[in-house]
Amino acid sequence: MKKLGTWMGRRYTNLLVILAIILIGKQLNKNVSLLNYISTIRTQSYSSTSTTTIDGCGRVNNRNASTWRNLQPYEIANSTQVQTCLKRIGRSNFATPVSKIGLNCSTPINFESIRSTLSRYDMVWLHGDSIMEQTFYTLACLMNSSINELPTDAKLLKRKGNLAKQGRLIEKFTFVHARGSTEFRYSRFGIQWGLQDNLYKYDFPFAVRSLTSNDIVLTTGASSHYTPSKASQYEKALDFIASQSKLSNASIYLYEPTPEEWSTTNGLFTPSCMWRCGCETLSEERMAGHAKFITEDKAKDEQYRLKDGKPEAEFFQRLYPNINTTELVNRSCIPNCLPNSWRTDALRKWENNNNGSGVVHIVPIYWQLASIPNGNTGRGIGDCTHRNLYGTELMISQWIRTILLDS
Repeated sequence: MKKLGTWMGRRYTNLLVILAIILIGKQLNKNVSLLNYISTIRTQSYSSTSTTTIDGCGRVNNRNASTWRNLQPYEIANSTQVQTCLKRIGRSNFATPVSKIGLNCSTPINFESIRSTLSRYDMVWLHGDSIMEQTFYTLACLMNSSINELPTDAKLLKRKGNLAKQGRLIEKFTFVHARGSTEFRYSRFGIQWGLQDNLYKYDFPFAVRSLTSNDIVLTTGASSHYTPSKASQYEKALDFIASQSKLSNASIYLYEPTPEEWSTTNGLFTPSCMWRCGCETLSEERMAGHAKFITEDKAKDEQYRLKDGKPEAEFFQRLYPNINTTELVNRSCIPNCLPNSWRTDALRKWENNNNGSGVVHIVPIYWQLASIPNGNTGRGIGDCTHRNLYGTELMISQWIRTILLDS
């Protein structure tokens, strides 16, 4: 009897082991299916764009497609001039340390090619959130490192605080060149950023209707401000940008979302990290949403996880058909188990489905920024959503490269 009991126990244990293996296998298959589907979205976008290049600087679909190189001394000197200019005009928060490495591209873009390309236009109008604000001031110093006509935030808000809240505050400068002059403008979307009262009113609709074929528009679409719980609003914003752009004679360009590089499970923002966490390399585990993260404020992060950070089930079921949406709010994931690239995946799927006419030109930046071999392009401790100086210069160069390839 003792032998029979021992045999039955071993058999029961073996059955439990087999069952566990089957369940783990099923979960792995789900994860593989999701990753394969994400890869399919990226591959479709890669093959459908006119700005694809084979050097990792076009519409690539993974972080290993781009290569980096040591910057030349003159390139470092140029960035140092921009850094010094940003400090002088009161934008020290954008003047992070100068990089020694840069993206390696077959179509080289330097400061002179940026100036000559944008000098073709009568007006260059930037629209968006604080990421676009950073782009605007960096671009101002890049176009003319001696510029001194730009007011500080404090002066702007004191003089035109109400306009800033409405998303109607315009900051501008003029670049004089051999052809004449080009006016650069930046319009904020307002304190609600991408929500209807801001993106859908005032400056963006006015710009697309009033500008000519000699003008150009660049926008972020305020993508970073769409939390997983409001993902469908990002889709609606893209629809609006495309519908408005059809009314315009100007060229309309849209940045891909930037990668967030917080130290969370998937690199995406969580409240406990604000002004605390350092920026981390986007490892494969973090890209997939499975890195380890120890929260510094469990209650605050739990509240965010169940509200703003909670993925909108219907949207993500459409974006990733093979995913079990209940698994995205697993307690082990902070803020959630989404892949870091979900906004870019959403943009590329939207582009494939709705933007075949190409009225909106997408500027590839996500995978280029995510591909940095060591470190990250986040601005620094407590801010891993905005870019450091080289990250912003990379975004501007990618925009110019896209313009040239579309010409």
